[in-house]
Amino acid sequence: MLQSLVKSKFTIGIVLGLTFLLWSLVSLPDYGLNWDEPFHYLKGQAYTRYLLTGKKEYEQASRISPVLIKRGEYISRYEIGAWEGVKQLVQLPENPKPQMEFREIQRRGGSRQSFYEHESWDGTNFFELEKEDPGHPSFMDIMAALSNKVGYQLLGFAGDIESYKIPSILVSAFGVFLVSLFAFEVTGSKFGSLVAGLAMGSYPTFLGETFISLKETETAVFYLGAVWAFWHWLKSNNRWWQWLIIFYVFVTLSFGVKWNIIFLPAALIPWLFLIRKTEAFYRWYKVRRLVWALPFSVIAILGFVIILSPYGWSEPISTLFNISNYYQRIGVGLDDFRPAGFDLPLGIDAYPISLLVAQAPLITLALALLGLGVIFLRKLEDGLSTGWLVVFWLTVPLIRIIVPGFKIYGATRQIKEFIPAVAMMAAFGAVWLLSKLSPKAKLGGGLIILLLYGGLMLTLGRLHPNENVYFNLIAGGVKGAVFNNLIDRQITYGNIYKQAAQWLNKNVEQNSKIAFLNASMFSLSPLFLRDDISISPEFFSSFDRKGEYILELYSAFDRPFFARRYLFRFLNPIHTIDVDGAPILYIFKNSPEFLKPDFANEEKTTDFEVKMVTDSVQDFLEISLRKSLKVSRIELRDISPQCAQPDFHNSAELIYFSTEKEVMNEDRNILSASDRKYLGTGKTEIYFPAQQTRKIKIVPISVLSCFVRGKITSISYLKENQ
Repeated sequence: MLQSLVKSKFTIGIVLGLTFLLWSLVSLPDYGLNWDEPFHYLKGQAYTRYLLTGKKEYEQASRISPVLIKRGEYISRYEIGAWEGVKQLVQLPENPKPQMEFREIQRRGGSRQSFYEHESWDGTNFFELEKEDPGHPSFMDIMAALSNKVGYQLLGFAGDIESYKIPSILVSAFGVFLVSLFAFEVTGSKFGSLVAGLAMGSYPTFLGETFISLKETETAVFYLGAVWAFWHWLKSNNRWWQWLIIFYVFVTLSFGVKWNIIFLPAALIPWLFLIRKTEAFYRWYKVRRLVWALPFSVIAILGFVIILSPYGWSEPISTLFNISNYYQRIGVGLDDFRPAGFDLPLGIDAYPISLLVAQAPLITLALALLGLGVIFLRKLEDGLSTGWLVVFWLTVPLIRIIVPGFKIYGATRQIKEFIPAVAMMAAFGAVWLLSKLSPKAKLGGGLIILLLYGGLMLTLGRLHPNENVYFNLIAGGVKGAVFNNLIDRQITYGNIYKQAAQWLNKNVEQNSKIAFLNASMFSLSPLFLRDDISISPEFFSSFDRKGEYILELYSAFDRPFFARRYLFRFLNPIHTIDVDGAPILYIFKNSPEFLKPDFANEEKTTDFEVKMVTDSVQDFLEISLRKSLKVSRIELRDISPQCAQPDFHNSAELIYFSTEKEVMNEDRNILSASDRKYLGTGKTEIYFPAQQTRKIKIVPISVLSCFVRGKITSISYLKENQ
């Protein structure tokens, strides 16, 4: 039995899959959250409760929302998250500590409940929310909630947050097994099987985001499963219907997670055309069989999506139509979440390809390129041109993210289905390379490849738990990626906030306050914090400098928001969290002792000219100073009542700055979200991030703008230290 197991085509895949699974379970507590994850946990719990009990509401003690906001509220000063409302600013107590409140309720109740089961985000709320604006289907959300109920609430072998991640780990481990098996079936080589499994399991963005995503790695694995099953379906003779069922199971699961699978035909059709004269194709291409199978598969797939969308059970057709519109809306348009400088002729976006090359481990990249050459030179012949199937599999998602008109934030994150294809190509390259060596040299060549993967593992161990910020030597590591503008705030997806929380728990004083500034901070689960630490958007004190702590991710962008620019222009960070020597997250304390020397002295001036300018596009206010100054505040009187209301969700005006040598409309000289402070008796002041300027152009875009009626009385600026 042992001998047959060693000879089995499943052996290497099983070993690698189990190794990936065990390592993942052991290291699970080290990882944080993606900024969307808390909302997926909330949604999964609400839908699971409804599916299991038929109840939409919870029966629980009232407490602060685990994400601070309720449905319809917003909390971010800028870069609003997808789950934030647009109507009402969040209403919170003076010092919100949802983690302390939750733990006290748990202690009094004597039973486990998830932090992410909450009355503000129950079935009723999600039904109404998703009817208005549906998001991704809920399969993995529900699986995560079931895992929490079993692993945390019932058996207690995993933590509250950690238990939600177990289904993702299982799926990823299965993916490592499956790609290893597929590579063996194509190449007949156990070494090829080993390389494919290693390449996928060690691919940094696949490995790291297994722990902080309920969508992307699952999409990659189910896409892999669909390609694998289709390949078998075409090859099979007597058991074709079994492989057809397996194929549609993977396709259905993919539709239950994310609809990337709709692009699979674009990869399969050219491959089928390529092999149209083979015996296998003639055996597979039975029109009656295909026509018979199609309607049943469509009904099953769409039915599964509807089952996962209980809010739309009464109107299934319109629900499917709305979900389709959602994908069209998020997939088409301009991508605002990428660094500049990667535009090619015809509007081609080179950033995703640059990122793919820079984030691929060199050993995997080299073997995959070799495998690509093997395919082009027809050195891989299995009778079905499977190598070309893998080429089309890789090419289609890459085309989708570089051509004009498609919008994919985070570059390659949204097309993780390319990773198994790269792993397969690496296997092809490794097998061909060893085939060209003498029998004595094969062992040495294989050991060198394995040693290089061992070195990669050591590198990933050094980056742990930030594997998804890996950059290879071509990019110069993480430092080089920062220098070359390859890395932006999207890269970490919030995972690093848990490390920030651990530092805060050890180093800050009792009853400290954290200012919530933007949607990425949903990654900072209150459960990560000490009970005495509170978090709220109201804690941001800007020029009053009341000592709140502020966390901000590195970004290649100079975001045109006062709150962000204030941090980097006025304050020295008290701590940075580095990855491979590059700062990825900054921790600031908004207190006078951390103020930069040149930003401490403010003076006022009334020596300026204000005029209203009318042109063919818009009316705007123009302020001319006598000389170039670092402007920090503008004070106004006789403001409108609306202007006095606290509202930082919508920009009330666009503000442009220029000196004699600068163009007014350069992106870095625009402020699109300013802060203000009401001074009472019809007075207010607007805050500016010490922008060097001689002229200020103010374009009100809302009645909330204080410049609609207000009269400018003074301008404050920073006095240069002598």
